[in-house]
Amino acid sequence: MQRGSEGASRREGAGARGQWEEDGGLTVDEFACPAAALDSLSALQSTLRRVFAVTLNLEGVPGGPGVRRDGEDLAWVQLSGRERDVESAKVFIKGLLYQELQTELAFPQNLQCVFSGAQGLFMDCLIRNTSAHIVLGSPGYLLLSGLSEPVVQAYSLLQDLVEKYEGARVRPPEGGVVAAGESQAARRAFRDLVERREGRPSMDLLLLPGAVKEILLELARGFGEFPEHGERVWNGGEG
Repeated sequence: MQRGSEGASRREGAGARGQWEEDGGLTVDEFACPAAALDSLSALQSTLRRVFAVTLNLEGVPGGPGVRRDGEDLAWVQLSGRERDVESAKVFIKGLLYQELQTELAFPQNLQCVFSGAQGLFMDCLIRNTSAHIVLGSPGYLLLSGLSEPVVQAYSLLQDLVEKYEGARVRPPEGGVVAAGESQAARRAFRDLVERREGRPSMDLLLLPGAVKEILLELARGFGEFPEHGERVWNGGEG
């Protein structure tokens, strides 16, 4: 793993004006970030809504652009949503603005469907559960970056996923497409989950070992239900 060029000292320079709860139970967290990063944050708004179910407000924040601290121009921004979602999204944003750690992880070709299939469902789940920035790099590699703790957590989780897959390869599936140790209920739950995104799941996803499916189901548990327009929906809202 390699440490990014931005150190923790800069991250500590970003201010925070507090967190409070609005009517309806939504948490609002107001904090300062580099004014030069506002365009980058604006491009993240749809990702933050889809992955973390939070809203990022870059305009109309009292005491907006014009704040200066440690020789850097700062702007106040607001995140609103459920408290735990706001906290996770804030860690994700800090990791993009003040990268502490970056690394890459190799994965078997047959796991490509996990990171590019199901309309990005499992990639979104990984990001939401770790608050690390995760993208596909060169073929067979994932690029991880962000604050140190989220990147380490994501690396460990992904390494476990790869090890489960590699371990299952030495135990050939029995009974058609049902992998060894995979229950009918787990197979059905996984298929239903993917069908909600893809309509017709790819065989690559359906043929994943049961141990891998269990990890993906656990990641997705809690991801699919988001407060959107007063309801809970499976697709996490429109991106």
